[in-house]
Amino acid sequence: MELLTSPLYDGSRGWVRKKRDKGIEWERLYFADKGSEEKLAEFIEARIDEDDWPSDMNTVLWRALVMAMKEAEEKSQKIGSGGATLKSSDENNKVTVPEDERSAWQLYRRHLINEKGFKKTDVDNIEKSCITVLKNMSDDTSKVGAVKGLVLGNVQSGKTGNMAGLMAMAADWGWNLVIVLSGTIENLRKQTQKRLYSDLYHAGNLTWVSYEHLSNSSPLGQRASDLHFEKDSNQRYMTVCLKNKTRLENLIDWLQKDKKQMEHMKILVIDDEADQGGVNTANIYSESDRKTINKLLINLVSGKNKAGDEVDGKYGAMNYVMYTATPYANCLNESGPGTLYPDRFIHCLKSSNEYIGPEQIFGIKDANVEPLNIIRTVSQDEKKVIAELHKGERFDIPKSMQKAIFWFICAVAAMRVRGYKKPVSMLVHTSQNQAHHSLVADAIKVWFNKAKCNIVESCKAVYEEETAAFDKASFKKSYYEYGRPDDSIWDYPKFEEIKPHIEEISKSIESIMMDNDDGFLTYSRQLHMCIDNCSFNGVGEYGEHMRLAYPDMDMDFAPAFIVIGGNTLSRGLTLEGLVSTFFLRTVGQGDTLMQMGRWFGYRPHYELFPRVWMTDKTKEQFEFLADMDSDLRHQLEVMNDRSPMEFNLALKSSPSIIAITAKNKMQQSAVCDIDFTGSDIQLTTYSKDKTDLEHNIKVADDFLAKLGVGTESEITKAVVWNDIDFNVIAEELLNKYKVPVTSRAFSDKELLYNWVSENTAKNNLGKWSVIVAGTNAAKNDEADNWILPDGNVVGKISRTIRTETDETVNIGVLSTKKDYIADLVKENIPTVYADIIKSTRQLNKCYEEIRSESGRGDVPLLLVYRIKKDSMPVANSSRKGLNSPADLIGFAMVIPGVRGKRCLRIAIKHYQSDDVFDESEIDVNEN
Repeated sequence: MELLTSPLYDGSRGWVRKKRDKGIEWERLYFADKGSEEKLAEFIEARIDEDDWPSDMNTVLWRALVMAMKEAEEKSQKIGSGGATLKSSDENNKVTVPEDERSAWQLYRRHLINEKGFKKTDVDNIEKSCITVLKNMSDDTSKVGAVKGLVLGNVQSGKTGNMAGLMAMAADWGWNLVIVLSGTIENLRKQTQKRLYSDLYHAGNLTWVSYEHLSNSSPLGQRASDLHFEKDSNQRYMTVCLKNKTRLENLIDWLQKDKKQMEHMKILVIDDEADQGGVNTANIYSESDRKTINKLLINLVSGKNKAGDEVDGKYGAMNYVMYTATPYANCLNESGPGTLYPDRFIHCLKSSNEYIGPEQIFGIKDANVEPLNIIRTVSQDEKKVIAELHKGERFDIPKSMQKAIFWFICAVAAMRVRGYKKPVSMLVHTSQNQAHHSLVADAIKVWFNKAKCNIVESCKAVYEEETAAFDKASFKKSYYEYGRPDDSIWDYPKFEEIKPHIEEISKSIESIMMDNDDGFLTYSRQLHMCIDNCSFNGVGEYGEHMRLAYPDMDMDFAPAFIVIGGNTLSRGLTLEGLVSTFFLRTVGQGDTLMQMGRWFGYRPHYELFPRVWMTDKTKEQFEFLADMDSDLRHQLEVMNDRSPMEFNLALKSSPSIIAITAKNKMQQSAVCDIDFTGSDIQLTTYSKDKTDLEHNIKVADDFLAKLGVGTESEITKAVVWNDIDFNVIAEELLNKYKVPVTSRAFSDKELLYNWVSENTAKNNLGKWSVIVAGTNAAKNDEADNWILPDGNVVGKISRTIRTETDETVNIGVLSTKKDYIADLVKENIPTVYADIIKSTRQLNKCYEEIRSESGRGDVPLLLVYRIKKDSMPVANSSRKGLNSPADLIGFAMVIPGVRGKRCLRIAIKHYQSDDVFDESEIDVNEN
């Protein structure tokens, strides 16, 4: 018999609740308000036929269900009231969102809204993600083997909330044992276990029991044979286990001690931070060389013992779900039977529109997303100062770090003026070497004590500079979809308002002190210095607490913490109220670097205050990773009807900027034939040399003259030529155009041309549309207009400098997606898109769909632009005016299509341009 609290009976319980809402007494409901046993049986039979009630429902079950609901109501009265998926085709479609108000899911949902302050829309997104994942799980894997899937989240975005939601929903549907694998740090494991239990333990249909360090030595009452895994039990068990050899071996022993109990275990294994600790870094073709933790995880999931041998019993269900924000190693490592590859599903969590992540902070070039202007530069000379400081060769700190500290003091003061009473933090992350942390901390203290006498004046200069560079209008312009209302975003107070707080905060910089009498930590209104690494676990000789410890009580002011550290701050730990970051780590792998982005997350009310100091090289790495991450999620959205074993998921790659992950984590990956299908390649780097620029203007004019007379676009301010052979484009424009040698766009022109020619010959690619796109400038104004050889006139566009060198400028983004529909004819565009084509923002998401529905989805595009040499930025922008000696000719190439349909391995997509990556496909070991 199914447990009566199962969502299978939600329809039956819903019928009872409606009757109770109308005041029908329980005694009448025992017979469904029909008056007799015979009529009750007829009623149930009708509901099974007409309303799809469970087929096992009968009069005995009905009265048991009504009695259980009556008891639950009486108990409740006593205590009071308080994104996209790759998936296999065999979803377990019987599961639905539990609706019973006392179900684990509904209790957790109310907990998020009522106690944690989540918006209903955000909880709705969690619900959708959880049911999507649950539909791809199986409650009986005894014959088919374990289900393996991956959930892709975002750094600092609240993945734990989604994990707890899946646990609750799975528990309602009969999964009775949840094992969470939590990194390699014991303190973080304890925090995870405590938080999950606190989030899930509420009086309801089910009872959660939390156990730690399960093994065959567990005390009486905690052995597997002592627990209730039977189908009608309301007990649900959880444990959080480190990815540690001894802990995992003990857990496997505990699970397999009682073979009869194994058959009743319906297990959900959640691998938190799945890219850490468990990925195989040894020879993937040799089982004897397989790394220990990876082998133990495989044994756990496959039902083998700790030595890897088959056992007599089988788990009733085994589902292994990985959670990570950086899945690159998991996807590029190995696949097939006997691995942890997510062959059942890959699901992408939808971020809240209040999340401030890589896309917002570093921008997405391909999607025309401008970054928030909060990144500040640490020069190479200043980097050398830090290197010498680490060696003990100097004891001062660079100007950029001084500015970061001044800004932190200003931000704390401003947030106190606004009534903020939670901790506010600054992160100093310059090295993983623990000895360096002490040297940096000492240097900051020495400098601070010298600077105190002029700190108000210094803070004022930094405050005025920063508040002018980035204000509320700038924030809303860059993050136009931000979900909080404008009046909830705190603006900067005037400096005179924050000045008294600056004077108070800057009186001293000390460690957190411990009270000599009771051992409690005490917090001052001044600056606290914390060194958070494994060397500082104790209390100093003067009673100071060395590591980071936020108050566990409500404060009447916002305490301020400067936190210096390395690896302990790189993953898992959330720095509360982080508003200033000095980040100077040299990292070779993208997944490692992305996880260090502690500045990603939610910043309610104080959205304007965060700032990050880093080198231009690190900024370039994060920009690349933001593009790669955005592209990965886009693939999941486009290909959400494919199995991970059928779809060739491609990752952008640029070894010259940063490796995707460690080389020994992607052994089965290989660089094969490059495929430009689906590429959007924009030229964004331009020469400053006047001769080169004038040469390119002539090349463009000569090229357009050979095309003949163009047609004015019906959609945008553009001129269009259709059915153009690629040979004309290559010979008359691309081969003659002078591209700066430092530009990555079209750096492999020969490779691109050969691919296009080959696919044109195979009829995979047809003739091109050439579009000269621009604005609706006044005619006969030579400064603003481009008079084309055929007599048509197109307004020049404005683009400003994002970055520059002595020889070149980079404009960041050239094209807008509205230009990509300029060759469409209005009468061919479905009416459903009539309003969408008027909005560039909406077009960013569906221009490919509109082209397809309008009959031109397979037409490649060449877009040509003329950029005004004196282009100026908008007000309050961080960009610089172009100030070029001549106009710039820009162009972009858009190649239609989607990636390969059949491939069992993950592809690496190689970076070929300033803004776009092309992709490669890999077919390995089709078994």
